[in-house]
Amino acid sequence: MAEYILSATSTADLTKEQFEERDIRVVFFHYTIDGEEKIDDLGQSISFHDFYQMMEQGAMTKTSQLSIGEYMDYFRGMLTEGKDILHVTLSSGLSGDYNSARSASEMLKEEFLIKVTELDKTWLRSCKNEFEVDRVARKIITEHWEDE
Repeated sequence: MAEYILSATSTADLTKEQFEERDIRVVFFHYTIDGEEKIDDLGQSISFHDFYQMMEQGAMTKTSQLSIGEYMDYFRGMLTEGKDILHVTLSSGLSGDYNSARSASEMLKEEFLIKVTELDKTWLRSCKNEFEVDRVARKIITEHWEDE
């Protein structure tokens, strides 16, 4: 098995520290609050407490998935390291983000001679404070990539 980079979206319910401790790279969703666009930087620019307090006070919020171009830039940065990427995102049943990530990886196949393995499992779900993306990813690697 080749060396790999474990990656996830900011929707994985992990803190900045948990991403760092587990050596998981993260790509950030966008959101808008009262018309001002922000990056979901895991509570660094606006604390989660302040964010939810703003919502309770009637702030209008909206989330936005990453574009194919953003994913291409993100993946390209990791692929230049010569490692495989295992990227965990929301299920296609919950968000179009899965399709953006898949489309970007398909577009990068020829440039980096990569193989794309799609895993869109409903058991990759987010449960508050229990989403162990590193454990799930290592299980996927063991079951799907070890024999290659």
